[in-house]
Amino acid sequence: MSDSPDLFLSLAFAPDGRTIAAADAGAKVHLHSSRSGEAIGKVDASDAAEGVAATVVTWAATSELVNDPANNVLLSCASDGSIRLWDGAGALRAKTIEMSSAGSHADIGAGAAGHEIRAACFLGGASAAFATAGSGNAMRVYDTATLAESA
Repeated sequence: MSDSPDLFLSLAFAPDGRTIAAADAGAKVHLHSSRSGEAIGKVDASDAAEGVAATVVTWAATSELVNDPANNVLLSCASDGSIRLWDGAGALRAKTIEMSSAGSHADIGAGAAGHEIRAACFLGGASAAFATAGSGNAMRVYDTATLAESA
């Protein structure tokens, strides 16, 4: 895939308004300055070599200090069921739930059955939890700190 994606599937502004994240059909999340439009970086929503799309991106602030990019966290989801959290300052992958992990969407039929996460959001002001939803009527809630699925 070229550096210019053919299709974006999701986009979201960071809580501080400085960065836009856009998920593409090639499992990449593109980060751009919202002020200049300049590319800031690109991260992988999945480790899969091909055939996987980044389906969802969403942001949250981890504290009341929304104007500090270090307090922004980015959530990306991919069509293979991978869920990744990134820090907002350097877009370094902080945590990952892979499709084969216990408690992920995998047990609802990811992979061969074509399960895809289609929506995600953070819950609460300090992003203590996030939820995902996808094919097969699967909805899950995870603790942001531990990535454990909530009961």
